[in-house]
Amino acid sequence: MGWPRICFVLSLFCCGDAATSLCGSCSGHGTCNTATRICNCLRGYQGAQCELRSCPYGIAWADYAVAVDTAHQPAECSNMGLCDTKTGLCSCNDGFEGPACDVMSCPTCVYGRCVTMREAAVAVDDYNFFTQTTYALWDADKVRGCQCNHGFQGYDCSQRTCPSGDDPQTTGQLSEVQHLSCLCDSCTGSFALSFEGFYTVNISPTATAADLAAALNALRPIHGVTVTLSGGGTTVCDADGAVASIAFTKNGGDLPPLRLSSFLTGGISAISIQSGGAAGLYDAVAASVDGTTERLPCSGRGQCDTSSGLCTCVAGFGDSDGGGNAGQIPDCGFGSTATCPMANGFVCNNQGTCSAGTDYKCICSAGFTGVDCTKKSCPTGEAWFDEATAPDIAHATAVCSNKGLCNSVSGLCMCQAGYSGPACEVMDCPGGNPPCSGHGTCRTMAQLAQLATGATGVLQGFTYGNSPSTWDSTKIQGCACSENVFMGPYVAEVNRYQAYDCSQRTCVAGADPLERNRVDEHQSLTCFGDGGTFALSFRQFTTPPLSALSSTAEMVAALGALPSIRSVQVSFDSGTVACSVAGVVATVRFTYAQGPLPLLTASTSSLTRSSGGAPSVVIARLVVGTKSNVECSRRGSCNRATGRCACNDGFTSSDGDGNIGIRADCGYTTMAR
Repeated sequence: MGWPRICFVLSLFCCGDAATSLCGSCSGHGTCNTATRICNCLRGYQGAQCELRSCPYGIAWADYAVAVDTAHQPAECSNMGLCDTKTGLCSCNDGFEGPACDVMSCPTCVYGRCVTMREAAVAVDDYNFFTQTTYALWDADKVRGCQCNHGFQGYDCSQRTCPSGDDPQTTGQLSEVQHLSCLCDSCTGSFALSFEGFYTVNISPTATAADLAAALNALRPIHGVTVTLSGGGTTVCDADGAVASIAFTKNGGDLPPLRLSSFLTGGISAISIQSGGAAGLYDAVAASVDGTTERLPCSGRGQCDTSSGLCTCVAGFGDSDGGGNAGQIPDCGFGSTATCPMANGFVCNNQGTCSAGTDYKCICSAGFTGVDCTKKSCPTGEAWFDEATAPDIAHATAVCSNKGLCNSVSGLCMCQAGYSGPACEVMDCPGGNPPCSGHGTCRTMAQLAQLATGATGVLQGFTYGNSPSTWDSTKIQGCACSENVFMGPYVAEVNRYQAYDCSQRTCVAGADPLERNRVDEHQSLTCFGDGGTFALSFRQFTTPPLSALSSTAEMVAALGALPSIRSVQVSFDSGTVACSVAGVVATVRFTYAQGPLPLLTASTSSLTRSSGGAPSVVIARLVVGTKSNVECSRRGSCNRATGRCACNDGFTSSDGDGNIGIRADCGYTTMAR
């Protein structure tokens, strides 16, 4: 490129008036450090002239690992949105919200409310959430889902539940029995009980067994209980302690414990619930009993329509009272049969087995479900949202990963927008179609970890996905943006795309021209050999095989062709070729890559040495590079749309060595240093 051409191109980077202050006004949003001549921006501002607004940071949704199984570092807009540098506001990807795009948008939650993973861990409603524990992993306040109202289900609470009950065809099972132990010596006040989120009226400590039964039977989820008082007492509480045994005669299954809210005051009082085999506290009452009856939708004898919440019973079954008798609960819990369900002219739709040994119920083949095996089951995956079952243990297996609805006709998951995969198990990559704005590749967190580089640009070899806390390793995807892309107009203006969706460009980095006494990296290569070839690698790029008889020009060309190097100077301590039996020391000065650099590495499997021992290439660092490597040389602002530096007044593009050139940074100054 001739000087007229260079000058024409440099006009894009106007040097301005040399008399202008090196800091300028800092846009009124910062102060000038007269020693470094750099604007120190006020909080909330950034840029060489503090002319840009900063956006809030949040825990990144997708990023490169910084250690084994360690990721999700703070990032601008949580790496799920773009920063509007005019307003300081994040523009979030669809499906994410919050000041820093740090929160997953909830599904519609048609009949429910939105809660976080942390909130789900501590909430116990005995309908959606059954275990009270803690959850504090990286996603505790970021991932959200629905807590459905009673009678509704599905990841978005859009489907209705059907009545559940005990299979009337099975026998020899036990009903749930729980104990209320209460001591009240001269106490007053009341208490209340709840079941599956429904609360009784306040109950007096002098209530009778009938009063307690009536209060419980008034709750919508309870179909029938009986209450027996211990020791011949007449009230649920007394001065030396009483036990009320509560038998769930018309609710099948192993039931959640009753929840107690005590408002007893004065005197001496103690009140508690025993379940799960625990004995009552007074009068030597027998242990409580876990129910062994079934608790099945439509009692296992009907098909549930989740759009209406109604059961369609198979022949021989109908409405029950919850206890196996005829009644008004539409749960298919009354009746009996001695024949197997038929569908499409076949027993169990020809997709299962049935016999007297199965109580004339279909045992469906893999992939099929339903009372007659006419429904197709959908695939499962680790749940995006669910309750923790122990401290920091969550994301259990769920149908459609709890991010979609199962179409039981096709067996396919209908995923929430932004999620895909057979089980809705993968978060879609941002950037539209093609993903990553066409400027990158879509990678899982596990794959991004393998691409992670350290401060000097060398692959770290990290893995991600080896512990329960890395549940997202194959579920969350992010963009690995394209690198070494020609941005123009300078021939040296080769850079990369950036942002969560690879929609923006980076600008060339370079040394700050006002820094003093900074030097380039120098490394030595001592080559022992006189035949064959060797190859050199730097930051994941490798030269073609180099002859042992290579000249300095050939080494300069081979190293300069690597995108990670681009430009070097090479000299030999003796002779005109790279290697000799006694060893030749080549000094490599890095004139483009700046800052402290990783060592070159050599592959010598094809190198030969006629005498003196095995062939080798020994690499050492002679001078540590001390030049900064800052976008736009710290003396300009990057235009993310074009990938070009807009240099401050008095600065323009350099050659990387403090002179005017075609690097496309802002590393040359006309100002006095």
